[in-house]
Amino acid sequence: MSKRKFYLTMMIGLLFVGSSFAQNDLRKARNEVRSAKTGVRDAKQITNDVKGIINDIKGSKKKENAASNEDEPKKNAAKTYYKLFWKHIEKGELSQAENDLKNVKKIEPDYNAADMEKVLEDLRNENAGKAEEEAQEKEKMNADKEAAYNEKKANADAKEEAKLKNRGAASGYSNILEDLFGISPVAMTVGASELALKTKNLEAYKLKIKELESATTNSGDKMFDASVDNYERKVISKYEHEIKAETYKKNAEDIKRAGSAENAKAIYTQLLYQQAYWEAASKCAAFKRKDDFAKVYQGVTAAVNSVGSMDNAVQLATKGEADRIKTVKMPPALTTNAAMDKEFRKAFDGTGWGETILKVNLLDTDWHIERNELTGVILSRYQSAAIAAKQKDGRCMLYTFSIKQEYNGSGYGSSRRDSHNSNEIACENVK
Repeated sequence: MSKRKFYLTMMIGLLFVGSSFAQNDLRKARNEVRSAKTGVRDAKQITNDVKGIINDIKGSKKKENAASNEDEPKKNAAKTYYKLFWKHIEKGELSQAENDLKNVKKIEPDYNAADMEKVLEDLRNENAGKAEEEAQEKEKMNADKEAAYNEKKANADAKEEAKLKNRGAASGYSNILEDLFGISPVAMTVGASELALKTKNLEAYKLKIKELESATTNSGDKMFDASVDNYERKVISKYEHEIKAETYKKNAEDIKRAGSAENAKAIYTQLLYQQAYWEAASKCAAFKRKDDFAKVYQGVTAAVNSVGSMDNAVQLATKGEADRIKTVKMPPALTTNAAMDKEFRKAFDGTGWGETILKVNLLDTDWHIERNELTGVILSRYQSAAIAAKQKDGRCMLYTFSIKQEYNGSGYGSSRRDSHNSNEIACENVK
């Protein structure tokens, strides 16, 4: 067997064994091999030709189950699109191949293009499968990427949440400190007219102390530590004054000199504010000097206990006022003058207070002249007297009472009240 014949036989065998193409494709391959025999000069050229044939057949491998055609389309234009179809199929350019197929059918409607349609459909299905696999793979990659991102984000969020929680706790603690220790001395000063409001505020203040005890301290957080230091400095400043002055003791004594039940209640409430303040300072776990603050708290508490209660405060004030009244004496008269006595009684009755005058002690021996500071022109004259009077409820009052007469250029007008102050006096002390 010649070398040329051997290679031809081998190539044809490969075609049968190595592929499962349709019969028409194999027939086409044989014809092309036979026609190549005469044109091939050596075995190398034959091999190259056969490889080309195999490549052409590979380009149309999806046609193996399609119906067979004896020949290509007969019309040249259809043949052109036919060949373009297979080239586009080989390159995977399915849209172009589809256009080629449409043109073949349009130019040569009778041509059986079933094999072309089958190949196109198979490749579409194959591409669709690959696309689905790629989509699934991409989806999985995206899911894995998203999971990794979510995990990273969750960790970051957890850290940020912990940080915000710490900041929130620090901020909340700072607010508590502000409510308890940002309070000014004026806020702890109670007047009789605002007793009800101040009492209500004191109850709210005490509730804030309980909140302080239950709050979690957050030492280590810069914001927290700065806030604590700021308020502790304020408390220390107050502490240094209170520990020396012991003003809470003075408050307890002032109750005895309150003069009225309302004033006694106001002073006692003010003392309770002091007690609450130092209780908070002694219970603030974040304060370094809380033990020092506890000393003031103990002192204030002792003062509160010395009074006993709000009712006791009223009783102490009542007794203290009664004792004080007994000590009030009527100033002695510096002179006697029936005309001046009458002037004072007339001016006093003109006030409309409705009190009964018991006694008038003149405190001046003559009129005091009031002049213009620049010109020296006389403006008026005035005198003072101590007047004891009994009120409708039976209490006796002592007044330091001044009367004035305006100067009209040639003489003085009638007497009128110029000023006064009052003090209760025991009726038996009116002399």
